[in-house]
Amino acid sequence: MEALTWHHYYLNGHIATLDDFLNPIHLDELPQSFQKIDDYLAKNSMKKPMWLGETSSAYGGGAHGKFETNNTRILWDSFDVDIFRSI
Repeated sequence: MEALTWHHYYLNGHIATLDDFLNPIHLDELPQSFQKIDDYLAKNSMKKPMWLGETSSAYGGGAHGKFETNNTRILWDSFDVDIFRSI
């Protein structure tokens, strides 16, 4: 194994609401994911890099038909800041 990779999505696109997209608490989930993966690697004595292979605001194909594109962009605008804070 060269690295541990995972996908991170903030919300379930099938049930996400506009309030979910506007709730900043979801932005704390990415740093928590990094920490969980780092803890797992340390616990199992695995000295491998962590790769975030895929991410988006919502899994399940996004939130089709529920929101205009600009609503989901709010989360992504904050994501840019959040990911660098996490590193």
